[in-house]
Amino acid sequence: MTTWQELDDLEKEWLVREEQNHDSKQRIAQIRNAYDEHCSQSLRFVQGLQERFHGYENSHAYGYAMDDILRISRLVQDDLEEIEDDLKRKDYVISRHLDEIGIEKRIANSVEEGSH
Repeated sequence: MTTWQELDDLEKEWLVREEQNHDSKQRIAQIRNAYDEHCSQSLRFVQGLQERFHGYENSHAYGYAMDDILRISRLVQDDLEEIEDDLKRKDYVISRHLDEIGIEKRIANSVEEGSH
């Protein structure tokens, strides 16, 4: 049988994982916000160029550039969503482990109290 102290040590390990996962979620949110801002600025810049050079030969190239920016942006957004989903799954696993450890600690505590 696992002792209360062993369970406490295990709980501390899972709490560290929980904190690391939380930090990762915050970093991903910061990356998403920065990327969204950068993408918006890029689109505004290219749109401004398209308006200035409207009617010139090859002015359609700016439309293609905007399409490329949007296509790449969607790929990046998909990757970020995949990472966020993975972090949510980790949250669930961590939470389950912490719940199980809590139950086992209560059982171990009652067994140790009963033997005294």
